Amino acid sequence: TKFFRSLKYASWENKAKADFLVRQGRAFISQKEPNIKSAIKKFKKAQKLNPDIDLNPSTKEIDKDPKTVAHLLAAPAKVQFGAILAREGKIKEAISAYQEAQKLNQEAQTLYPDIDLNPLTKEIDKDPKKVAQQLATEGKVEQGMLLAIQQRIEQAISAYQEAQKLNPDIDLNPKTKEIDKDPKTVARQLAAQAAAEAKLYLGMILVIEGEIKEAISVYQEAQKLNPDIDLNPLTKEIDKDPKKVVEQLALDSE
Repeated sequence: TKFFRSLKYASWENKAKADFLVRQGRAFISQKEPNIKSAIKKFKKAQKLNPDIDLNPSTKEIDKDPKTVAHLLAAPAKVQFGAILAREGKIKEAISAYQEAQKLNQEAQTLYPDIDLNPLTKEIDKDPKKVAQQLATEGKVEQGMLLAIQQRIEQAISAYQEAQKLNPDIDLNPKTKEIDKDPKTVARQLAAQAAAEAKLYLGMILVIEGEIKEAISVYQEAQKLNPDIDLNPLTKEIDKDPKKVVEQLALDSE
């Protein structure tokens, strides 16, 4: 009986070790730069411990080919890596990563030979260069927005101009209904809006501290920076009267 128990325990232990090795293999592939060779080695070790192990539990089928599974899992990882590179402005490296993803996907002999290089769009994007440039452009627009919010206007303008070099038709401010194409205008508007919102926060603190006149003055400064600003976002209406807003906030804080 002890002998059979030890065999049963050994069998269970091997299965647990095999599962762990599969997770290790998947972890190698999930890295920023997938390590396919190491993943395949881990999968093969897992199979020695448990020949019936499913190397890719994410699919309905039981997958037993280490190389195919590694390539199948690595392809989306390469796509993600390509997106990171593209948004960092490393277009050539991104294109290379996308091409590697396509190659891996083809080698895996999947049912979906055309891997989508940009899952964020509705279409299936197959052109590495086009996708890399698109994401690089979006990355520059996001960079410009962050710089503008930080009041680094000249740097924001530069980022927007770089975005336009990649795509002359890019909307520099996707948050508006219009298509904005003037780097200087967009950068200054976003900087002013961010500064105005900071003034609102300061105004609320002044109200709480009982500094009513100072609060009114700060709200007026916010309006100069952004004439369309809602001085009290806590209400459904758009409030534009500094004195009225401060009085209401003062009552609410009592």
